[in-house]
Amino acid sequence: MKKRGFFFVALGLTAATLAYAADQNYTDLGTAQTLEVTENKLSDAQVNTGSTVIVITREQIENYHAESTADLLRKAVGVDSHSYGTLGAAQTMSIRGMQSARTLVYIDGVPVNNAQNPSYDFTTIPIASIDHIEIIKSGSGNLGKAVAVGGVVNIVTKSANASDKEHYELSFENGSYVPLRYIDGTEHDRNWRGLVDTQSGDFSYTNSFKNINLFANMGATYADNGYTYLNGTGRYKRENNSFYEFHGNVNVDGKLLDDKLSFSSKNLVSWQHAEIPGSLSLPSSDVTQKTFTLSTRNTVSYGIVDIGLDYMYTPYNYDASSYKTEYHNHIFTISVAEHLSFGDNSKLDFGEEFNGAVLADSDNNSIGDEKRWMPRGYAEGSFYFLDGKLGLFPMASLAYVSDFKAVSPGANLGISYQLTEPWSLTANVGYAENYPSFNQLYYPSYGNEDLDPEKSVNGEVGATYKNDTFSYSGSVYMKYMYDAIIDAYINYTYGPRNMAKSSYMGMEHSFEFKPVKNLTLTASYYYSRSFVLKDDTGSYDFGDEVPVPYTREHMGSFGMTYTFGIFTFNANGNFYGQAAKGTYDSAPVDPFAIVNCSLTAQIIESLKVYAAIDNLFDTTYAFAEGYPMPGMKIRLGGTWKF
Repeated sequence: MKKRGFFFVALGLTAATLAYAADQNYTDLGTAQTLEVTENKLSDAQVNTGSTVIVITREQIENYHAESTADLLRKAVGVDSHSYGTLGAAQTMSIRGMQSARTLVYIDGVPVNNAQNPSYDFTTIPIASIDHIEIIKSGSGNLGKAVAVGGVVNIVTKSANASDKEHYELSFENGSYVPLRYIDGTEHDRNWRGLVDTQSGDFSYTNSFKNINLFANMGATYADNGYTYLNGTGRYKRENNSFYEFHGNVNVDGKLLDDKLSFSSKNLVSWQHAEIPGSLSLPSSDVTQKTFTLSTRNTVSYGIVDIGLDYMYTPYNYDASSYKTEYHNHIFTISVAEHLSFGDNSKLDFGEEFNGAVLADSDNNSIGDEKRWMPRGYAEGSFYFLDGKLGLFPMASLAYVSDFKAVSPGANLGISYQLTEPWSLTANVGYAENYPSFNQLYYPSYGNEDLDPEKSVNGEVGATYKNDTFSYSGSVYMKYMYDAIIDAYINYTYGPRNMAKSSYMGMEHSFEFKPVKNLTLTASYYYSRSFVLKDDTGSYDFGDEVPVPYTREHMGSFGMTYTFGIFTFNANGNFYGQAAKGTYDSAPVDPFAIVNCSLTAQIIESLKVYAAIDNLFDTTYAFAEGYPMPGMKIRLGGTWKF
């Protein structure tokens, strides 16, 4: 007999921030729904949006010494990874159990998801180019343009400051997997390459001229990725997994016309070549994947008006044993925004943008050429009452989707209230839509041109507390999704259908404690439940407790940072609960916990070195069933400024 009962959630701990630099001018409140912003430190951010926002700061990035952008995102509470192997393999993200295709991804405020494959692969973004990352889980958040069904990730790249003096920076890293034994007891002969499994390096130049600030970076990564893994009772070698990439970016900003006109140009290029092994069940499905990414964001501001011109180009080559494809994605956005202020207590912004997605398919047996134009208008406001204690943050957007010939609305209302000096309360409620991809619509023998957009209604209530030594933030959320797209058989035909309904409920909490000087402790626990209410097999109610496939009920983490003398020690661990089984009664992904640590030494003012250990306890685990992740890895690196 199936268990029936009322859904409840447990209180837990959630990862918050590490130590902040003394000159940092914004506050990361973990899962707090507000941001304190000064001097435009956060790209496109508003003060107090009533949304749930997490910021991974530059200081955190430097302390974590994460190997990839996906590794950084995994440190945020409620964010899950879908990694199909180690460095170089595709790495997508989901927020609060929603599939990765429902997560909007921006680079410097420019949308980069494409209509061909909306599940964005974060391996294309080099860590060396990132200043900070904004994760908007609920509400319109920092960007204020739209509400996402599954959340928003905005990656903000580095820029020079007006106070920066001319300098260069060289960073380097070498990584080595710890050799392990095969089942016959012999040592794996790793030769000289056992000490150079991965290498990366970056070189940057920063300078500020009279009215212009310049940041330029170039770098590369190579990964042999030959490591062993445990399959059942035997240990085998993971082969055909090499990866190399080259990247660079040039960011320029400044002011002209006696500071009346400001401009910004952010430009990023990345080229990758990955040999990705097949799953354990399909070892013959090895893949060669080549990806090139070029993005440019250009903004001019004069008075109350901002004008933007953005473009992203991504050719993609995928070569598997039984399937080959090549296509070219073009995404461009033209935008105008107007900012109106009515004293200290109210602000109203309007925006108009024209977004285009063009797929030029080089495989005549695949989709063909497709286009999607999305003109959008939006308005958002900030209104304060009761001497600034009560804030209302409404947002509404309206877009036209050309290939559907349909209007797509979105709306959100955020609320914040300063209860007492350390306590504040927040809430938000919103509606969002997610349109099908070109694959889902037009792929031969699979696509369904009758698909409708997925629709989601979400709400959240939260509270925050902060003083000099202790901070807390927590929230309770709920999402209801209908017309969800799932793959199903109808009349012996397999393909995507609008036939699913589901609900997601959960709670997040975070604590940060600084008991003594130079010591910061954090910990986390995330609990969430998902319920399938309708799918291709039938309809259910909450008491049936049918979870949405691949979602996790439990995720948690802890962190510690301690500075002593010239050294900074960091340890952080993550726990991932069992993920619900997928389609066709496949096995659930097993739970696991991994611990990483690092020791950084500031040798002299211009030289910093570090040693990092990934997967300290050599845990056997996988984010995606059948794609094992590597065991223990030791990385040595450093940064020299001159």
